[in-house]
Amino acid sequence: MLPQHFPNLPTEQAAHIVVDLETLSTQPNALVLSIGAVALTSSGTPVEGGNFYVVLKQDEQGAVRHISQSTVAWWEQQSTEAQQAAYKPTVCTSFVEDALDGFSDWVESITDPKQVLVWGNGCSFDNVILASLYDDWHRERPWSFWNDRDMRTVTGLMPVLKMLPFEGIKHHALHDAKHEAAQLSRAIQKLDEAFQLLHAAAAAQRATA
Repeated sequence: MLPQHFPNLPTEQAAHIVVDLETLSTQPNALVLSIGAVALTSSGTPVEGGNFYVVLKQDEQGAVRHISQSTVAWWEQQSTEAQQAAYKPTVCTSFVEDALDGFSDWVESITDPKQVLVWGNGCSFDNVILASLYDDWHRERPWSFWNDRDMRTVTGLMPVLKMLPFEGIKHHALHDAKHEAAQLSRAIQKLDEAFQLLHAAAAAQRATA
């Protein structure tokens, strides 16, 4: 049994969702360019249908969401592939309400929103910004606030995770989410191994008592 287990969640459903946003600011009310997400089971394996990606329209957010000129300048320095994925999209974009409704529908199709843990990369970034976007568009976010989790804490405690190779385009929301999900999966596996060793040691100690 894993240290973090989900007794009321079927094993094939998502216990973890790793979210990555690309934005035009680092403020909680940042304009959101794209949303990427990857779902994992409680054991850290991929969930069937467990990838989500959408690029949002920027013009309808301009009046209510924050744009930082330093972030805009930062985007201008990124690769053409990264810019075309979200900042200057060459793909179809979605209205914010459609993007949020699509994300909510996806979450509900793969898990119980009341149980799933949602991981962002930084305790004040992805989850906070996405929740703020839901609030601005008067929609209920599809996870419980007490299930917010932070990947930076995980990689800070297990720096070896930062050595995992990156596949894809950096600053592409789905590619970043896949990378962070791979890190989380490895962390879950390592924690499970440590838990099994502790469990075995405790059993051996009881047997000799």
